Amino acid sequence: MTSKARHGKVTQILLNLCVSLAILLIVLYAAEQFANSRLGCRVANIMRYYLVLVSLFWNGIEAHNMYRMLVKVFDTGEQSHFVLKAAIVAWGKTRTLALYCPNGTRRYTACSEFFCWLFIARLSL
Repeated sequence: MTSKARHGKVTQILLNLCVSLAILLIVLYAAEQFANSRLGCRVANIMRYYLVLVSLFWNGIEAHNMYRMLVKVFDTGEQSHFVLKAAIVAWGKTRTLALYCPNGTRRYTACSEFFCWLFIARLSL
């Protein structure tokens, strides 16, 4: 891989997306080991929720970058430190969402002997 390709915006964005998906895959496989305890199940669910959000954010960042490269006709100038700002949003801001949202759904965490998951209970009207 050439130095220019390795330091490009597109490469860095796709590398972050691949890292988030790889960690998500590892967490999905490792969550089976924590299915016995409610705390382990809850931590695994928070990690899954966080990593899915991170992956979705990186997909959005890649879509925004492609829009800027392909669709925008007029050059409005290069945005400085685009990947750094995107990384702060994707890896940092989603952490607050992942920590606060499952706290309200404690009763929606289900554990079994082999697997743990988040489920949505029926709302009674």
